[in-house]
Amino acid sequence: MRFAARRFRSTRSGWGTGALPAIIGLLLVSPLVVLAAPVEARLVKIVARWLENRITRPALPSGAHVDGIIVLGGASSRVRAALALAERFQDAPIVLSGPGDGEIAVARDALGQSTHLRIDRRPTTTYENARFSKDLVAPRSDACWAVVTSALHMPRAIGAFQAVGFSVLPWPVHDTPLTAEVLSAKVWHEVLGLVGYRAFGRSSSVFPSSAQDCALQQKRRR
Repeated sequence: MRFAARRFRSTRSGWGTGALPAIIGLLLVSPLVVLAAPVEARLVKIVARWLENRITRPALPSGAHVDGIIVLGGASSRVRAALALAERFQDAPIVLSGPGDGEIAVARDALGQSTHLRIDRRPTTTYENARFSKDLVAPRSDACWAVVTSALHMPRAIGAFQAVGFSVLPWPVHDTPLTAEVLSAKVWHEVLGLVGYRAFGRSSSVFPSSAQDCALQQKRRR
């Protein structure tokens, strides 16, 4: 009996010094986690709006000219936006930079085997989108190429194109995901990407601003 009593007291003592503080700590931290989730969600929405509105579509005046359209891989909505822009500039070739199979299918359905469609599967990053596209199209100094990508992604894309010396016309697509979890992942990916790209010299700025409206400048030169 004495042995059993000592064993019981030992068990209670072990519970008190180990598990009980952990439970108390969990009870204290849990409300903070619950409160942090709505705060993070609101912060994500604020940052998302900032990224979306950082670089907007320029107003293309009558007589503006676009020499070509580069679509950064990642979403079929970008291809559809490029096709809509190409309806206005029908002589402009479309370059799919780092596309997925679904994006190629959308372009093929619309353009078939048109020589106006070029597919570059090599890029796997935004910086490679910019570098390989410049090598591929070899733009003239007075040329105006439009770059189509998601509005959330446009600041980093423009920074990368500026870093490789390729002045382009931004054509953002508003296809921001509505699901909170997906939006959070994309937003923080872009924020970290902006910082990382600048740190490694792959962007012109931590917070790239709108590129020069090359279509308007081109019109003035003519």
